[in-house]
Order: sequence, then C-alpha cells, then structure tokens
Amino acid sequence: IGKNIKDAKAFALTCPLLTKSDGKKFGKSENGNIWLDGKFTSPYKFYQFWLNAGDEDVVNYNRVFSLKSIEDIKALEETHKEALGQRVIQKALAEELTIRLHGAAAFEAVMEVSELLYNKKLNQEQLKGLSIAALDAVKEEIPSFDLAKMLLDNPVSLAQLLVENTTIFKSNGDLRRAIKGNALSINKVKATSHEAEISTADLVQGAYLMVENGKKNKFLLKFS
Repeated sequence: IGKNIKDAKAFALTCPLLTKSDGKKFGKSENGNIWLDGKFTSPYKFYQFWLNAGDEDVVNYNRVFSLKSIEDIKALEETHKEALGQRVIQKALAEELTIRLHGAAAFEAVMEVSELLYNKKLNQEQLKGLSIAALDAVKEEIPSFDLAKMLLDNPVSLAQLLVENTTIFKSNGDLRRAIKGNALSINKVKATSHEAEISTADLVQGAYLMVENGKKNKFLLKFS
C-alpha cells in the first residue's frame, strides 16, 4: 500500500473462476466463447451459445448469470432434471441474457431468425411477414449477396440473376439441374423454369430475396 493511503482499509470482491465441465475456463481466450459486443458476437450467435450449452454446464451458468430468485432457479433445475433433452434451462437463460444484453427487440429478431432458418414448414406468407430487422440478422448468419436494386428495374430471368450475378450456381446447366430436381425455391416457392422472371415486386420488405437450393443451402440476396 502506498504511503498516501497508509493505515487505510481496502476491500475487494472476488468470484471463483468459471470453468466448463471439461475443466477449461470460460473466457475469450478459449475457442467457442462469446463477446458482449454485438459487433463481435451477433445477438443470434449470443442466443445460440447459451441454447447449445451442455446440460452439465448450463446449471452452473444459470446459477452464475441469471438474476432470477433462488427459488425460481431451483424450480427451473427440478424441471430441467425431469425433462432432460428439452433444454429447459438453456432456453430460459438464453432468453434472459439476450434480452438483458441486447434488448427485447433484438430477442424477437433472434426468434424470427431461428424460425426462418429452422422451421421447414415456413411458407411464403410467413416469410413476407418477417421484419426487416430479422432479415438483416439472417443476412449475417447465412451466405448472402449485395446487389444493386436497379438490376431489377426490368424483370430478369433466374438464370441471369443467379448465374451471372451470384456464385450460387456455376452455370446455367447447374441451375437447370436444380430446378429439374425440384431443389430450387425462391421465397419458399419451388422454381419451375430457369426462364422465370424476378422483379422488385418479388422482394420481401422491398429488399430481400431468399434462395434455397436443397434443404440445407440457404442464401439471401439483398437489393439496395
């Protein structure tokens, strides 16, 4: 202690090092961890981190990070034990922390992103009902292309749009094979011809076009 504060009392608050079930510490130097700043870890990835926490880790995470009452935390743990595999604590903690850090609006956008990426039954009308914030968030999570809106001043064919202006398909032949195999969807509607035309009227929220090639390959085209 320096001479200027001789005989003074100092107090410190400490917390045990937070570790995972494998013994590794919870910190930015370890792979797979997260940042509080949305520029480095998007709200969607932040939510997914907690949602995908292991059952052995999440009980401890919830005790450390949740602001729920002790009674509520214990009750949640009991429910968790009775429904292993349903991610009871993971869902509750992911929602609580995402709202606390990023706000309720960001959480709602995260839910919309999850709906778009994982709900196989999502239809065209539901897609069109997604907010621009949700679509902007999805753009950060899947392969996307930024295109000039003037490209659609006059309707263009799928071949011109997807082969000449993106890398989704390498050639017209690849595009035709995808359509023939019933694999290509535009805004949740199956494409039937490579000559089908796309215009500004097809854009979701006046800016986005969703392209799906098979069940797992999703792309967003943003026109601005």
